Amino acid sequence: MVGPDTIQLNRARCESLLEEIAFVAERLHDPLAAQVAQALTGYLTRRTWNPLWNGFVTFEGN
Repeated sequence: MVGPDTIQLNRARCESLLEEIAFVAERLHDPLAAQVAQALTGYLTRRTWNPLWNGFVTFEGN
């Protein structure tokens, strides 16, 4: 059995992902997708708002 794929994003990749989420969210007219986009945006924004943050955000899944 293969474990879940793990992706780690640094600050630059988190900021890029925030831009991509905003781009996609503007074009979707799906309430569930908007809810997921909002949750991800909130999570990433809380991590990147601090200019001294130099960590990683980890996503796991299949």
